[in-house]
Amino acid sequence: MNFYVLGFVCTLATILVFEYAVTNRTVRRA
Repeated sequence: MNFYVLGFVCTLATILVFEYAVTNRTVRRA
C-alpha cells in the first residue's frame, strides 16, 4: 500500500513538473 502511494505521489510530481516546464517554455517562447 505504501509503495502504491509513493508511486502515485511520484507520478503526480512528475506531471506537475512537466506542466510547469511546458508553461515556462511557452511563456518564454511568447
